[in-house]
Amino acid sequence: MIFKKNLQNLLLFFPIAILIFLIALGFDGLYGQDGYEYARYAIKLREFLLGGEFPGDVVWPKVYLFILASFSLVLPISLAGQLISLLAFYACYYFLKKAISLLYGSNEKAEPFLLIAFLLSPYILRLSVVVMADTFAMLSVIATVYYYFRYKKSSKLVDIALCVLWGTLGVFSRYAVLVPIAPFLLWAMVHWLGIKKWKHLVVLMIPIFVFFINLLLEGSGSKFTNHHLIENWSFLNLFKSEFFAPAGLEISNRNYLLPNGIFYFFSFFHPGFFVLLGVAMLVNIKKLREYLRLSPSPLIISIILYSIFLSGITFQGNRYIALSYPLFLIFSFPAIRDFLERLKKNYATLIVGCVLLQLTLFVRAMWPSYNMNETERNLAAEMEPFEGSVLYSFEVDISMQQRGLDFQYISLWKEEIKDFQSGALVVFNEPRIAKLYTDKNPMKNWNRLQQDYSLNPIKKMKSGWTLYKIEKR
Repeated sequence: MIFKKNLQNLLLFFPIAILIFLIALGFDGLYGQDGYEYARYAIKLREFLLGGEFPGDVVWPKVYLFILASFSLVLPISLAGQLISLLAFYACYYFLKKAISLLYGSNEKAEPFLLIAFLLSPYILRLSVVVMADTFAMLSVIATVYYYFRYKKSSKLVDIALCVLWGTLGVFSRYAVLVPIAPFLLWAMVHWLGIKKWKHLVVLMIPIFVFFINLLLEGSGSKFTNHHLIENWSFLNLFKSEFFAPAGLEISNRNYLLPNGIFYFFSFFHPGFFVLLGVAMLVNIKKLREYLRLSPSPLIISIILYSIFLSGITFQGNRYIALSYPLFLIFSFPAIRDFLERLKKNYATLIVGCVLLQLTLFVRAMWPSYNMNETERNLAAEMEPFEGSVLYSFEVDISMQQRGLDFQYISLWKEEIKDFQSGALVVFNEPRIAKLYTDKNPMKNWNRLQQDYSLNPIKKMKSGWTLYKIEKR
């Protein structure tokens, strides 16, 4: 066998071992803002499922939150989120193998290729250990695509039903899923025109009714149509690398090295995904026309359409690419297969080298998330003795609230504050916030504090934040 089975099994369990190791270090998968908001709402939803009050509206789609709330009935919320991410990650791997086998036939290189290119992909592996909806959304895309491939071959009701089910679950876990799956649903409709089985048409119509019902329920506050990334979408953004944050949004202005169009169309070849992908495609560039011919039309259109969609937003992030990365792996498999055929003598050395390099790059990719999580955990522990006070804060207030710290929180972001309470506390990281939020409310409020009040440093924390007591001059 070209890749020894025991080594394949060892690599298969690497992500589990990595998650266990990170948990042992104290990493709980929560960092930044989104993860904490997912956890906050899921806890309220769990209480509702147990007979409590309805948790109210939420800006994110509901399916992932419902799954998270359900898992948290028996597990701590952070562990529940990490377990969902890991299970969805392995399910993605399963459907990827099935999809490649269906398209290209049984091939001994498919499994080792996916073990390294997907299961050990630094950016994708990072998503499998955090509390985020990314891996479940990614699963919904690849599952929708796989069942579309099956439906195209079988014309069976069960296949189109599963295709539609996964697509609907995906959209209501992350609205952006609609973009990469749309070509497959359209081609499924075209296939139906050839067979004209009316039960199939009913199934194909279900997502349309569900989407419109959701819009009616959410009303004018629907994030499906009113999300700031959609409102500021522009084709001209493909050529831009600098974006200014809209007023009222808790985000900084952004200045990137590359224009959006280059970033999102070529990030598939970033070493943070798979170190050999770009090399394999470049070596076999003369066969590109053949690879395009081998790939189903909706697959190519989906990759291009989603890349254009991402290029039109005002943000660059590798985690957004995760939705279409499995589709690009399906497309690029023939190129990888041909590339490996050229290196038969050095195959084993190449594979081992790739594994070691992928794991090294994972450490690099994981470090910012781990460091932010550690910072937030340390900050919560250091702030605990001061609970019960009025606290002016920004950026770290969400993490402190979710970690159970009892303060009367006043946001430095929401508005310009003219009068501060004497004797209250403020936690601030001036170098960080001055760099990211120049001319925004946090810095305006901080400058007013320094100008009109005395700030008595109480504690300089390891996390880089400092706690001050506000006193009148």
